[in-house]
Amino acid sequence: MAGSHQIWGIFLSDGKWLKGCSYSKGTVVRLAGSGAEENRNTSYPARAGFAQPSGLAVGTHSGSSVLYIADSESSSIRRMSLADGAVKAVVGAARDPLDLFAYGDVDGIGIDAKLQHPLAVATVGDCVYLADSYNHKIKVVQSLGKTYKVSTVAGGSSTHKTENNVDTKVYGCGELNEPGGLCASADGSCLYIADTNNHAVKILSLKDYSLRLLAIKLIDEGDSSSQDLKPDLKVEEVTAQVPHGREVQVILRITNSLPEGSSFNTDAPNKWTIETSDSQIILPSSEGKLQEVTDIPLALHLVSGITSEAKLILSCVMFVCLNSGVCVTRSARCNIKLTSLGSQESSKQDDFIVNINI
Repeated sequence: MAGSHQIWGIFLSDGKWLKGCSYSKGTVVRLAGSGAEENRNTSYPARAGFAQPSGLAVGTHSGSSVLYIADSESSSIRRMSLADGAVKAVVGAARDPLDLFAYGDVDGIGIDAKLQHPLAVATVGDCVYLADSYNHKIKVVQSLGKTYKVSTVAGGSSTHKTENNVDTKVYGCGELNEPGGLCASADGSCLYIADTNNHAVKILSLKDYSLRLLAIKLIDEGDSSSQDLKPDLKVEEVTAQVPHGREVQVILRITNSLPEGSSFNTDAPNKWTIETSDSQIILPSSEGKLQEVTDIPLALHLVSGITSEAKLILSCVMFVCLNSGVCVTRSARCNIKLTSLGSQESSKQDDFIVNINI
């Protein structure tokens, strides 16, 4: 319960907690935390202080079951005994329970280690992995008996021991951006990471600490219209002829062609952008809001008397909603070539419309 700085539990069946108190199935109870925002460790769970606890994972310590806690605002990892409710320090934070500003990015032992706003923990065997969110790293906590050490395993350069006990550098800098969730695979071979600001799920191998992207298809199998919706749509090259020898106004008219049953999300940040290095084209704007039908004006002056052409690139990003209620992003890229033949007679028409269906 990050907002009330406490740990609560739901009884999935009839059971007991501390001091033999019995609870029926479905009961929700406070397990630990006074409600004060602090980093207070104590053998009395009701007096313990947490600061926005945001991640939980069950593990073991000295053969006993414990709950590891990512205590975000105190930038620390804590543990709570599932036998007597005692709350103890693991790594990070400060000695003063009211000091919530002891953050940093330091691998080390116990209180000398520094984290910044960890949001998630996951256990694999005797190891506790954590998402050190504001440091954009994944770290591992290992027990040294009475204390713990923390080491970086992804998100920056770090040193690890190989099977032959040889130090090796592992680099992953820039590949994570505020990781906010962790889940270990069933066989303990890898971690799944919710890489929040990269809008992706990454897979971290726990054998060689390599990081790769989990491919995700945003398709609702129950909605046939989603089968026709491609996340990345490349539009074929568009060519149009216009008069030469004078400046003419050209309108690029973009029309969205959506599968039956889907709709254009007008509340989303739909956008178009145009790029060109052609001096014959004058753009009033290089970007704008994309609508169901969008007109983009531009001025064009092709060279008189010879075969001439001008080129520009149009990119569009739109948000489309399916019948199921799922909304997906669709992108389009169009290479536009405007040509003029030397033998073409100049027209007095003021505007020329180039139709582009995406």
